[in-house]
Amino acid sequence: MIIRIACDVKDTLDWRLIQPLQGEYKKRTPEQVDKLYRVILKRGIRFPSFVARVDGEILAIDTHGRLKVYDKLEKDGHEIVEHQVPVVYIEAKDKAEAKQLLLEVDSRYGKPDQQGFNDFISDLDTDFLSDIEIPDIDISGEYQNKNSEISFDDNETYKVTLKYDGETYEAVKFAMEKRTESPEQIFREALGV
Repeated sequence: MIIRIACDVKDTLDWRLIQPLQGEYKKRTPEQVDKLYRVILKRGIRFPSFVARVDGEILAIDTHGRLKVYDKLEKDGHEIVEHQVPVVYIEAKDKAEAKQLLLEVDSRYGKPDQQGFNDFISDLDTDFLSDIEIPDIDISGEYQNKNSEISFDDNETYKVTLKYDGETYEAVKFAMEKRTESPEQIFREALGV
């Protein structure tokens, strides 16, 4: 499979020329690398790599995880055409300034808020959440397929578990109170039983 470039930038570069800069500053688990792998495989390369040209070297500013993924993709038989990835060159006079740039791009000048996150994604199809990771935000399965647990017992009795945040729960409860049928009747009707 050819990996699609899904952003428009002035420059591209053979990713194999980009030298890692961060050392052991940031650790990645195999699961985190796999998430990024799946994202790039599904959606293409959507963001350019920030790099700095210092003393004849191209230093990675923010693309260390992607470098691991690019290598894995190609080893798995996927193709990044001519190994070219989108890049943006950031000015740095030396390696020390490049390291400062790395810390600047990695800095967060605001903290994600769980309720703000919940509100932000409320109108989205949340299937993609399994592929992302945001520090300090609980991205659990409750956003994905909210009606995910339907089980049956030997008596053909349905057990449906609904997982919602407090505000949504109250809205569902209010709507259910207006219905004259029992919840069981509503579910049987919905399931065609």
